[in-house]
Amino acid sequence: MHYLTAEAADDGSSELGKVRPITPRLVSDARGIAVAGLYFGEDALPPCGRAGKSVLTHRYLAPGQVRVHIVEHQRRPEGAPLPPDRGLHYSNAVDIVIILEGAGEMELGDGVHPLKVGDCITIPGVDHVFRPYPQGCRLAVFSIGMEIK
Repeated sequence: MHYLTAEAADDGSSELGKVRPITPRLVSDARGIAVAGLYFGEDALPPCGRAGKSVLTHRYLAPGQVRVHIVEHQRRPEGAPLPPDRGLHYSNAVDIVIILEGAGEMELGDGVHPLKVGDCITIPGVDHVFRPYPQGCRLAVFSIGMEIK
């Protein structure tokens, strides 16, 4: 499992920033429970990127509003093409995406980055598109409305 962060590059495109392993550690006073923190109260969310180079898909959240949803990409028959996607796009939200089942790839301005079960990526309003692999996948998406610079 890995925690990845997308960032805005100097030219306004998106790129992969930090990548670190997610390593749950045993909680000393709780038997059998291990925790891996992704965000802590003292951490600030990454700032929302400035307007991207791609298409603004929506401004569906006011700054500070939160939306949590599950996204399911269905399994495709062997050799079946990927349904058409929106291509690179951005929104006015910081999206925190966790791969629950299956796998896919996240395309940013700097290329394609594979994601598998347990990986988490933070996308702070920068250009991106997710494409599932043929076996399909299930994602948990936490979106927090931000002001685009």
